[in-house]
Amino acid sequence: MRTLIILVFLAGVFHTKFQVLAVRAKLYQTPNNVTYFINQDYTYTWFEALIECSSRNMSLLTLEEDVELLDIYQIAIKNNFAKKPPHLWTGGVGSNRKFIWFSTGTPVATRTWGIGNPDNSGNVENCVQIFENTNKLNDIKCFEKMGFVCEKKPGNDEEKPLADFGKFGDWCLILIKENNE
Repeated sequence: MRTLIILVFLAGVFHTKFQVLAVRAKLYQTPNNVTYFINQDYTYTWFEALIECSSRNMSLLTLEEDVELLDIYQIAIKNNFAKKPPHLWTGGVGSNRKFIWFSTGTPVATRTWGIGNPDNSGNVENCVQIFENTNKLNDIKCFEKMGFVCEKKPGNDEEKPLADFGKFGDWCLILIKENNE
């Protein structure tokens, strides 16, 4: 009898947990055949988001064109998001107000930043987020907790290793060390 009660309890916990995940983290497809995975839970650092995307054979959002930021904004407006959109990690990283997209190394376009950004407040804002309720970017500390956006663009089906930081590996380790001091 005790085993049955425990199994029923665990089934209820797993059922509830998976239902919540299904609502708060979901795949979306745009008319341009870009697939986005958006998790709106405020529980991930930038580094954790990077690993989450890599584990899905995706990368953190890289905005090569303005329409991509608009796509994310439209997905948030049309779907069941608490904020439109919530704070979400992107693949932008940098230092001293100069930012690149982690997956490509290309500069983050200045037209996508919110007013006054990037500002590198306190000299510690090295990662890029989509600021909640806007379609603009903001620089912020990499260890803040928020949701994230992964992407898989058409023709990008090659398998990549889990959390391969490539040429940025040493930079990530230095950044982690600096933020933990």
